Amino acid sequence: MAEQGEKRRRLVLIASPLQGHLTPMLQLGSYLHSKGFSITFAHSELNPPDPSKYPDFIFLPLPDKLSDTGGSSGFIQFLQALNDNCKPHLQKHLIQIIDAQNASSQKESIVIIHDNLMFCAGSIAGDLGLPSIIVRSSSAACVPAYRIIPQLHKEGRFPVEGNGSGTQSTQIQRYTIYWPHNTTKPEIDNIIHLKNTPGCFHMEHHRIS
Repeated sequence: MAEQGEKRRRLVLIASPLQGHLTPMLQLGSYLHSKGFSITFAHSELNPPDPSKYPDFIFLPLPDKLSDTGGSSGFIQFLQALNDNCKPHLQKHLIQIIDAQNASSQKESIVIIHDNLMFCAGSIAGDLGLPSIIVRSSSAACVPAYRIIPQLHKEGRFPVEGNGSGTQSTQIQRYTIYWPHNTTKPEIDNIIHLKNTPGCFHMEHHRIS
């Protein structure tokens, strides 16, 4: 929360339409708003949140055209279509927010917080010079999968040939994990060993207080 005399921060949350990702992002937005942050919530048209339950949020629907992908589309194709279709609309909205801030007498710093499945948001934030934070709502049980994927990639067993996921493996390349400040390095190393590991994923970890 900004102190008196400092810029307020407008947090732009970009959510995945999957319910297990959408709900935690809404909960995060509610908590951050209670701490004094301004919340803008961008979401796809698929499985949209109910704005009436969050009257203090500004909602930005992103046309996704997911009905055009057909029912036979796999998960990787779904993610790629979701990001490809939402990206231009999200970029347009963010440029409008930046322009509005530049013209406003009450300046707000803009920070992007996006679901890890909405990887297009990270590239847009980089292009616009905005800070961004990745939120992962999946459980700790997913960490072993992220650990083994680079080895499978190295052995040529991932992506599985013919599943259409080759483009996706090149899109998501870097993740940052924030650990509690009292987590020791051996404890971290016992969980993941991905730093400087060749493959389609690279993880960095940082401690937070």
